Amino acid sequence: MKKLFRNIMLVAMAAMTFNACEDVPEPYDIPGTGINTPGTAELEGAEGTGTASDPFNSVAALNLGNQLASGEETTEYYYVKGKVVSIREEFSTQYGNGTFYISSDGTTANQFYAYRVLYLGNKKFAASDTQIKIGDEVVICGIITNYNGTIETAQNK
Repeated sequence: MKKLFRNIMLVAMAAMTFNACEDVPEPYDIPGTGINTPGTAELEGAEGTGTASDPFNSVAALNLGNQLASGEETTEYYYVKGKVVSIREEFSTQYGNGTFYISSDGTTANQFYAYRVLYLGNKKFAASDTQIKIGDEVVICGIITNYNGTIETAQNK
């Protein structure tokens, strides 16, 4: 009887374990399957020209990135403005850069991936610098790339 009870409990625990892990999101993005993957149609709501005085919003940056082939990057630097939606890697003194998502309205719709961007003035992050937070409005300047299907900024550029 003890053996039967133990086996039933082991099967029940295994079933609960697999069921509990079913809805846990992956801790990383799989290139080409993320929320900012290239498509053939232009997204609506694009604003800005990409200059310092009139930066792109996240939609315009995604539209520009969608025109690039996989592995291709722009030859010019563009300014992109948006609100921080989520932070992948906070700015740190170890590498001097940070990774986060921005969108025009602060929601998860049409997010642009700011990948390993440097701090203000194109300098590495220092311990005395202010950390970004979700909801902060930021303007980044960088090269936009289509990295294996993910539209993002080129690392440290």
